[in-house]
Amino acid sequence: MAPVIPVPPSADTIRRASAEFKVEVTDEQIRQIQRYIALLLKWNDAMNLTAIQDPLEILYRHFCESMFGATLIPVGGSRLADVGSGGGFPGLPLKIARPDLDVCLIDSNVKKATFLAEAVREMALAGARVLVSRYEELEEEISPQIGRAHV
Repeated sequence: MAPVIPVPPSADTIRRASAEFKVEVTDEQIRQIQRYIALLLKWNDAMNLTAIQDPLEILYRHFCESMFGATLIPVGGSRLADVGSGGGFPGLPLKIARPDLDVCLIDSNVKKATFLAEAVREMALAGARVLVSRYEELEEEISPQIGRAHV
C-alpha cells in the first residue's frame, strides 16, 4: 500500500497565512504554493528535503517566512543565488512571491537538484534555474555578479 501524502493547504488557508505575514498572494501564486507543497511532500519520502512534514507548518515556516523576506528587501528585477538550496527554501518561495526575480538554485546534491529542477518545471517558473555545484566551485564566477556581500 502506497503511503498517504498529506493534502496541501486550501486557497483560503494560504491567503490567511500570507496575510498574517503582510504578503498578498494571487490565485496563480496560491496554485504554485499548493503544487510545490505537494511535490515537496511526495519527494520527501524518497529523500530528506525537509524535516517538516505537516503541510500547514510547511506553509508557515517555509513559505510565509521566506515570502515575508521579499517584502523587506528590494528584490524586484534582481538576481538571487540560493546556495545550498536543498528543498528550495528560501529561493523558490521568493521566486513565487516576486516573479520578476531571477533565481539560481545551487545545490551539490544531485538528487536534491533533480527535485528542484522538477519543481521549477512543474510550476513553469521562467527565470529560475538549477545548478549542481558547490559554492566554492562557483565563487569566482558568481561573486562579481552578486557582489561581495555574503550572508
